[in-house]
Amino acid sequence: MIAFHSIPPIANIYDEQGKILNTIRFSNQSVNKKLVSLSYETIGLIDSANPKILKVNDSKNNKTLLQYEHNSDILEISLNNISNPNERKILIFDSNKDLYIFFPIKNISMKIASMVNSFKWHENLDVFVYSCNQKTYCVYQVESILLDKELFELCSQNIPTPNNPDI
Repeated sequence: MIAFHSIPPIANIYDEQGKILNTIRFSNQSVNKKLVSLSYETIGLIDSANPKILKVNDSKNNKTLLQYEHNSDILEISLNNISNPNERKILIFDSNKDLYIFFPIKNISMKIASMVNSFKWHENLDVFVYSCNQKTYCVYQVESILLDKELFELCSQNIPTPNNPDI
């Protein structure tokens, strides 16, 4: 579990018994759930000094495992919550309203869609949904984007919606 505090700008990470595992300090920035994403063993953080930088840290000791620089400012991130850390993926939403998927183990990012309104990972499965162009898309074979963009589209189901829903 993660708890955010505004003064001072920190985020505390707790284990299942309620003990504090780690405290993340932020400088010059308000703390909110769009800047930090947590999985079982990993924390994704948008760098407060340079919002183009995504840091992937170990949740127990806050040691940086990987740093990724995106081409524009990152507004929001979301880690998938499947239990295997080798299959960790991060959705990146940037200032151009583009949605990317980042594969930390391969250090590769791929653009999924433009003009995205919202997105969310499933709590337990390696599946996510996103909303853009008055449609909601469910992606159920995420790795297919690494093989072929057309295959990725075949592994996504789009659902027409009357307006752009907030997921």
